[in-house]
Amino acid sequence: MLEFPTQLYLILGWMSIVVAFLTFHLVSKNAALKRRIHPWLIAALGALFVIVASWSTGSWWYALVAIVLAIIGVPLAIKLVRFCSACGLTVFYGVGLIKLNYCPRCGSRLDQ
Repeated sequence: MLEFPTQLYLILGWMSIVVAFLTFHLVSKNAALKRRIHPWLIAALGALFVIVASWSTGSWWYALVAIVLAIIGVPLAIKLVRFCSACGLTVFYGVGLIKLNYCPRCGSRLDQ
């Protein structure tokens, strides 16, 4: 188990990654850029999750669980986010698994 300062640094690191991720997705209006970068960001976050989980616990069992969660979570996180070409809105439609075909902000059809 990690000592207190290291745990604090891990928590602050994850919080900064989440803030940067959400800032990019919610502030940027460039849907084409989001479509190109989003899968790579999610894959990098999944790999980082596996590395941090295995390093912080020091157990192969937790590393295996983290790998399984990343294998399930990364494709879902990529699939359940769409981008509006007209207004650049990031649509997180995974809540309740409701598939949206039109942008909630401008009403234009969402690209696949």
